[in-house]
Amino acid sequence: MAKASKIKVPPKKKTIKPFEFESIDESLTDRQKLFCMYYTGECLFNGAKAAEMAGYEQKNAASYAVYLLKNPNISQFIDSCKKDLGLRVGVTAEMIAREYAKIAFSNIQDFVQEGNEVSDVTTIDRGIASAVHSVKRTKTTFGEDGEKEVVEIKLHDKISGLKNLSQMIGVDGVTKIANTTPTGEQLPQPPSVNIITSNVKLSDSEQEVDKQH
Repeated sequence: MAKASKIKVPPKKKTIKPFEFESIDESLTDRQKLFCMYYTGECLFNGAKAAEMAGYEQKNAASYAVYLLKNPNISQFIDSCKKDLGLRVGVTAEMIAREYAKIAFSNIQDFVQEGNEVSDVTTIDRGIASAVHSVKRTKTTFGEDGEKEVVEIKLHDKISGLKNLSQMIGVDGVTKIANTTPTGEQLPQPPSVNIITSNVKLSDSEQEVDKQH
């Protein structure tokens, strides 16, 4: 009696579902809120890391971070997280602006005495001392009893201070506005205006009148 041969059935191919972003509306999901809190908290504004810690797939964390941060509802919740964090640690926008102003309007003459001697930082008024980046003291010996000491003082970058302060108080010039909405839709553009000029010849009598005027 002949044995029946076994028919090998090929394994089913796994269907890979296309990657889709979850929807975002005014009422954020718990995971989306977690992303915002991690983003403004321990992740220090690292979007990919915040997305991964919030529970999004690691391989798509960076893509999700970009997608989430572009959404106005997410941005609004992040702003509220920032304000809440500032209240909890007792930091206000005015305090930050004042610190930037100290750096932006610092003057090296406030830290130098007569004879170009650097002032003792411990005696400098605290109101301007925050503009100091670092103090370096170097001692050089020569011969048996010779010794020379050089003190260098470095201030924080004034240009960066001015730039950051200008951005905070809104005097940093014209900001380029995107021609698309946060969702990628094209914004209506103003109609173009064509200015048409034409050359008109005046008669001799008209030219004479024009000269008189």
